[in-house]
Amino acid sequence: RGKVWQTLGLLHHDQADRADSAYRRAWTSGAREAGILVNRGEIAQREGRIVEAIDYYRAAAALAPQDPDIQANLAAAKVDAGDFPAARVAARAVLANHPDHRLARWIDSWVSLAHRDFAAGYRAYDDPWQRPDRDAHPYTTQFPLWEGTPLAGPLLLWCDQGLGDEILYAGMIDDVLALGVPVVLETDARLASLFHRSWPTIEIIARGDDLPTGIAAQSSVRRLPMLFRRGPGDFPARRSYLVADPERVAGYRANFHQREAGMEAGAAADKTVGLSWRSGNPRTGSGKSTTLAAWDGLLGLAGARFFSLQYDDGGEADPRLQPNPGPDVKMDIDGLAAQIAALDHVVSISGVTAHLAGALGVPGHVLLPSAPLWFWFAEGRDCPWYPSLSLVRRALGEDWTPVVRRAGQAVRNQLTA
Repeated sequence: RGKVWQTLGLLHHDQADRADSAYRRAWTSGAREAGILVNRGEIAQREGRIVEAIDYYRAAAALAPQDPDIQANLAAAKVDAGDFPAARVAARAVLANHPDHRLARWIDSWVSLAHRDFAAGYRAYDDPWQRPDRDAHPYTTQFPLWEGTPLAGPLLLWCDQGLGDEILYAGMIDDVLALGVPVVLETDARLASLFHRSWPTIEIIARGDDLPTGIAAQSSVRRLPMLFRRGPGDFPARRSYLVADPERVAGYRANFHQREAGMEAGAAADKTVGLSWRSGNPRTGSGKSTTLAAWDGLLGLAGARFFSLQYDDGGEADPRLQPNPGPDVKMDIDGLAAQIAALDHVVSISGVTAHLAGALGVPGHVLLPSAPLWFWFAEGRDCPWYPSLSLVRRALGEDWTPVVRRAGQAVRNQLTA
């Protein structure tokens, strides 16, 4: 019976509750195999339950200590937990005996890049595209891989990650254009109008639409750092690269700066500050989301009016926080960009709002979890991708309240400077 339940779990592996229940019954039915624990660990990791995932991987490793895949999974979970040193040790232990192990090479690369060691970090960075596996994006085999050289025909740039990734990596489109390479950019439909305004000379198509003919080469935009950001000196000093709709910016700015009834003539208007405190990402959201209650100290800042930049209110409310004046900003990313551009300052967790603020050149502070994605780096307050942003980091085991308090002090200093 254990094998039957294990097979059922595999059939429903993408449905967390059904799969985990089947794996659990397989285990209690006598199928004590490391693979069951690995599968439960993958589900836990996918749902952001990182400590639980690590426990599963450790238990699986005890059953199969020579299995490099289990050790590599453990290394990946250590990255998600923010324990980069342990992740590197685990990955390099795998590489000592299996130097071509894909996941271990990627984890080692990730940790190096997170610590701004670009030379070491890029050694294996291109593996997923140079050596695509059977689950690779179809474009990787449909068209030749671009190696950063001029082309006679158009280059197809695409992304298979979230909106934030698309926004960040789009910051290197100008580097591609500087080579004289014609670009076709495939993007999330919600970004199409914003990107078209920002790069009117390139062809932009929404993901899922038909591609133009004559594509000469392709590249994921996630490969562009390896080509154009080889070291700290390769990050441009420009303030911004996205262009919000000027009419909508003016409309939102008028909305944000409306004076309260009875304000004395000549009185200084409050600074407008947009807040984003929670992510809906099912895998990474739990690690970087906060509750609005943790922002109490910041919301009490004198001389500032606060506006929600959340996709929804989530049932949270505070009389000091103005509701988002836009319609459906989850679908209207161009509208969200206009809101952000109309504000004096933004304070956000690491998500789409933070990426938009940085790409638009709006001053802001980003609250980072203890295990941020590599491009936020593992330490430092500066953000080379987005010079207008400052980073406020959460230490391992630290509550969000002191992190928000530090951000509030930084905002106070900046707004009163």
